[in-house]
Amino acid sequence: MTAGRLDREVVMHQWERTILRFTDATVLVHVTADDDVIGQRMHDDPHENMVISEGDIDRVKTRFAELVDWSLLINKITLDNSGSMSDTMAEFVRKVEPFLTDADRSRIEAHAS
Repeated sequence: MTAGRLDREVVMHQWERTILRFTDATVLVHVTADDDVIGQRMHDDPHENMVISEGDIDRVKTRFAELVDWSLLINKITLDNSGSMSDTMAEFVRKVEPFLTDADRSRIEAHAS
């Protein structure tokens, strides 16, 4: 493990500990998609300063999954963003619902009226 990588992981946990001092209700949302979908999106809408290539997709996805697993935040959901935005949003609503607090539910109800 390189020093830079270790430093980033230490900082990640420092930030998470800070978050957890304020609330344990934070939900970590890991958004992913099929490799071919990510590759197509990279091709269709390239960033000016692309930092990864299509050959890096699997490695980057694996690393993100490792960091989500390693996170100190206990409330976690993973969303598959391979399909439409409406499918992704429906999946988010379904998966986040069990983590909503009474205050969250009250705010949602107030905005729905």
